[in-house]
Amino acid sequence: MVYDVLGSVRSLVKLDNYCIDNNVFRLHYKATVIFLVAFSLLVTSNQYFGDPIDCIQRDDIPPALLDTYCWIHSTFTLPDALNKKVGIEVPHPGIDKYTPGEKRVYHKYYQWVCFVLFLQAIMFYLPRYLWKMWEGGRVKSLVLHLDEPILGKADREEGLTLLLEYFKCNLRYHNNYFGYFVFCEVLNFVNVIIQMYLIDAFLGGAFSTYGVDVIRYTEMDQENRVDPMVAVFPRMTKCTFHRYGSSGDVQKHDALCILPLNIVNEKIYIFLWFWFVFLAIITAAVLVYRLFILFFEPLRKTVLRSRARLCDAYHLSVVLNVSKIGDWFILHLLAKNMDAQNFREFVERYSQYILKNQNINQGEKEPIMSHDGEESHGESKQYFGDPIDCISKDDIPNKLLDTYCWIHTTFSIENAWKKRVGDEVPYPGVDKTTPNEKRIYHAYYQWVCFVLFFQALFFYIPRYFWKAYEGGRISQLMEGLNTPIISDDRHGKIALVVQYLKVYQHQHNKYFYFYFFAEILNLINVIVQMMIMDKFLGGEFTTYGWNVVNFTEWDWSVRFDPMIKVFPRLTKCTFHRYGSSGDVQKHDAMCILPINIINEKIYVFLWFWFYFIAVVSVLAVIYRLCTFLFSQMRVMVTHSRCRISERHELSKVIERAAIGDWFILDLLSRNLDPANFKDLVRALSESK
Repeated sequence: MVYDVLGSVRSLVKLDNYCIDNNVFRLHYKATVIFLVAFSLLVTSNQYFGDPIDCIQRDDIPPALLDTYCWIHSTFTLPDALNKKVGIEVPHPGIDKYTPGEKRVYHKYYQWVCFVLFLQAIMFYLPRYLWKMWEGGRVKSLVLHLDEPILGKADREEGLTLLLEYFKCNLRYHNNYFGYFVFCEVLNFVNVIIQMYLIDAFLGGAFSTYGVDVIRYTEMDQENRVDPMVAVFPRMTKCTFHRYGSSGDVQKHDALCILPLNIVNEKIYIFLWFWFVFLAIITAAVLVYRLFILFFEPLRKTVLRSRARLCDAYHLSVVLNVSKIGDWFILHLLAKNMDAQNFREFVERYSQYILKNQNINQGEKEPIMSHDGEESHGESKQYFGDPIDCISKDDIPNKLLDTYCWIHTTFSIENAWKKRVGDEVPYPGVDKTTPNEKRIYHAYYQWVCFVLFFQALFFYIPRYFWKAYEGGRISQLMEGLNTPIISDDRHGKIALVVQYLKVYQHQHNKYFYFYFFAEILNLINVIVQMMIMDKFLGGEFTTYGWNVVNFTEWDWSVRFDPMIKVFPRLTKCTFHRYGSSGDVQKHDAMCILPINIINEKIYVFLWFWFYFIAVVSVLAVIYRLCTFLFSQMRVMVTHSRCRISERHELSKVIERAAIGDWFILDLLSRNLDPANFKDLVRALSESK
């Protein structure tokens, strides 16, 4: 049932204990992600919708083999036949007798639908991931137990006191916090617009007006209208199967295919069209609202008053008069998460503190605080069926032939890659055997899952080495100092860190060098991995991604798919056995490899990902060399992470520190609360 499919995404529905965003933000990372993941699971499930394709023809081709072939090689329709009368001129929309030179529209997208939907879900979650990383649990740390309406007097008093102390030390240091959130809201809007453009390209330019076309279709006369959903997601398509005949000529077998899955796809994308348009409009409205919040202070007061109705207007005005936009944002989040009575009490105490300290410098230059809250597809055959399906004209059992060809490998004929399909050869790489032919054997597909697993292990090795050498040192040094709440033993903990850094001064260089070694190891690993994959795929991986990108820009009639050469979907296999008189007989078989429609997509993604990782790793090594050679860059880097620290104090500390000491200090700047790190730097600069 459909509920079984949706059950796997229940974890996305659970409510967060603390609210750090707004309802529109949640529409992006909760509702949209749930929809996209559920749709991705639906189109991969044949439990509810049956087989994704069902083809019929009048010849002796096994139906299961024909279905598999037409699914992985894509079907097509004739656009000139879409407007012809069904039942009189054509049997179905887009289905007609083919004439040479007639335009075909190939429908290959349905192999990619589940992957595209899943990747879209990841992209919609990305702004949420970034915001959670930058937010770093600050609201949770500040709220403590003050979200509970029934709280012991001592616990309530302790929570309010700690919260008040935090605001005393961090007033006007929250603008970056607000800036990160606004950036993520903008990213939500940019993401939904880009997603709409990508779907439009994915569906051949039909998505941009898809919803409008469907609405117009419902208002048209039933006798003359053409369903736009059928044009984009045809339910009946054509497929041409080629094989050699008895005399050696290439025979064409015409098939008519039903695509039941397209009744699901058409509804998924009509829903997504309306949903994405709605998201784009409402997100744009939120950005306009955010601009008003940014530039109009009275609006900020009105919004916070509506959120905290129990607060006295006078006390709230006193607090907001000394607050910057970032402070207002923190207060707004606290008002969302704290019990109303507790928030009212906090605002009153904070207001009284402000009134007693009128010497606060209203025009103080605002520091900027940098807050760094800092293989299954290859083995699954539920959706893609058996990994191999072979056909032969002899009496060899199909199951035995499939098993033999899988474990003994299949092959392609190199000279047949660029011959005309349907005229000279039935498929790319499949041709009649000749004595001097060059064969390319495809044994890799048995090893793909193992190779991917070992690659994952090798990518983890640098991390394992670094964790083993680091030994939890940073975790021990920052204990209790990574939260914004000011505890009673804060100064004592800072004094312990200062004492450690003084006792072990100039003894951390190996720490830096080992980390640098781990970064170099990351770079070497990704380069070696690319070389190994290139060897594994017969020298085709180096330019694989570029070839695929170039292929998408070629004309359908003349282009040659580079993915088919690396991951052929149809290959040859020769089965040998003794005949009745004792001679060795050769049995020629043609094999379909459905698993390769997964492999080709995996390795396209890996090509782009590995090149991205290689470039980033090179930049990381260059950056590390620069920090090693230039002390001023070390000051600049650490100060950029914690701008509330005084630059002259930080320069003084770093100038007398060795490279390893700076590295420890830089790691602490990433993990400590900025106010605590500021006090640590001051204590180090004042120590002798």
